[in-house]
Amino acid sequence: MALNNDEIRVAANGRVSIAPKGTAVPEDLAPLAAAFVDVGAVSDDGATIARKVNQDGVNIWQSTAPARYLITGTEVTVAMALMQFNPVTLPLYFGGGEVVETTTGSGVFKFDIEGGGSLDERVLVIDAFDGTLQYRYVFSRVQVSDTDDLSLKRTEASGLGITFGVLAPSTGDIMGTVITNDPAFAA
Repeated sequence: MALNNDEIRVAANGRVSIAPKGTAVPEDLAPLAAAFVDVGAVSDDGATIARKVNQDGVNIWQSTAPARYLITGTEVTVAMALMQFNPVTLPLYFGGGEVVETTTGSGVFKFDIEGGGSLDERVLVIDAFDGTLQYRYVFSRVQVSDTDDLSLKRTEASGLGITFGVLAPSTGDIMGTVITNDPAFAA
């Protein structure tokens, strides 16, 4: 492959959307179905997708180096800091639940943080844009697997740092899909 600076991508901005477990995943770049909710502002660090493959070496008597490797597991995570506090992001950070108004019309709202949390499985879509190019990362099964400390400081904005663990699909082995209009992929 030759050097081509036109194929360098910068996710200059984007959008993160979630939907309830079982929502049909998008197959193209069309607007998302009504079940998807935009989580709003994400910190300027954007979203980070990580993939880790666990391998065990097979050692043999005739060599000090492994003769081959066996894949023993694959982990995909998606991390970000949500910057808006609202009825979508707060329950997402704390593992599920619901924000309720204490008394109808009071303008005072309450969210109960459950001790054990719950298994709040979702569908996750990240749309990243570089000018007119769009990359859509689709994960049909995720749940929040880790959260960052929630800092409440006078000198900086608070963010809800979350990491989604991508779960194995119900069938097959496709953990996620990337959909793009990038002409670099035209054959």
